[in-house]
Amino acid sequence: MGYTHYWDQNTDFNNLQWHNLCNFVRAGVNVLNSGQQNVICNGIGEFWSFPTVTETEISFNGRGSKACETFWLERLKPEPQEYQFKDERYSGLPAKDVPTFNCCKTRKQPYDTMVMATLLYAAEVDNGKQVLSLSTDGDHNDWLAGVELYNNIVENIKITCPPSFERRRTRKELIMRVFGEAA
Repeated sequence: MGYTHYWDQNTDFNNLQWHNLCNFVRAGVNVLNSGQQNVICNGIGEFWSFPTVTETEISFNGRGSKACETFWLERLKPEPQEYQFKDERYSGLPAKDVPTFNCCKTRKQPYDTMVMATLLYAAEVDNGKQVLSLSTDGDHNDWLAGVELYNNIVENIKITCPPSFERRRTRKELIMRVFGEAA
């Protein structure tokens, strides 16, 4: 059985957004790896490896038997897959206007905390431009560790979880309904 986070990448991250996101991921990896011997590793989960955080991509996984699917996010929006054009919402639109779907099944392994925190940050860096739309199989309690890591790294904006978590929402709905407004 899977436990998965989903996102649509609607547009490219600009250089500043991506730079800030990469710094956030590096900080999160340092926090998680400092107390637990490399919880976060490269995309294939090799022991004592480091995540990929470059000018073009971010990818990581859990370590060894605590790995599942690789979390992978690109600065530039990938081309949508052919099946996405079959969705009536995107019929007839040019590829640049069709969001690119992605997901990461974590099975709630320890690296899931970093996946959630990264998605939260990536959804927040847009300054009004919707780069990512998030949804999840998780509920309120599942996201508490990701919210805590986010709050430990981001000092000026704190997010909280209200009592309910609604699945498969748009980015705006997810942030407003699941994590509340910035405190």
